[in-house]
Amino acid sequence: PYKEDDGEFARKLLQDFDVNFRGPFYYLIEMFPWTRYFGNPVYSTLNEMINCRNKTFTEWIERFKHYKQESGERTLIAELLAAKEEGTITDDGIFGIMTDTFIAGMFTTFTTTCGFLLAMMNYPDIQNHLHKEIDRVIGKEQLPELSDCEKMPYMEATILETLRYMSMVPTNVPHKTTCDTHIAGCDIPKGTQVWMNL
Repeated sequence: PYKEDDGEFARKLLQDFDVNFRGPFYYLIEMFPWTRYFGNPVYSTLNEMINCRNKTFTEWIERFKHYKQESGERTLIAELLAAKEEGTITDDGIFGIMTDTFIAGMFTTFTTTCGFLLAMMNYPDIQNHLHKEIDRVIGKEQLPELSDCEKMPYMEATILETLRYMSMVPTNVPHKTTCDTHIAGCDIPKGTQVWMNL
């Protein structure tokens, strides 16, 4: 069940991400983690975000445990809690997966939608073509259905072009290998930080 605090947490997380992950201090701490000992302001903000996330996610898990008894649904949290009982994941692992899922579902959807709307404002002729296609395929009397997608090639092309034209996810988010890996003829040892170049 949704609570008002959930929306406030999402808004604050979006705002904190937007402010902190754009500035130079974030990139500095990503490249040189030891800068956290020299007053990097992003470090304290990240710790606050982690504490807020842990508190909120703990509340969600507790709320879910009570909800699960009523619904019997199979969900991500149910699977994570079952894995914890089996000893195959820790609380940190659960919070990590929940964070990735939450941020990937929220931040990218928000920024993609904003980017699409911005593109439509700047290209009214494309907006007009899309409007005509929506009126022709869906009309004004019915709700859109998944099957409408195949009848709307201009809409699909516009969405794909928006994603290509405006990359919504920063490509400089570092990753780290969890095991020895071999990709495209390169051996990458476990624990190596990997930076993508779009």
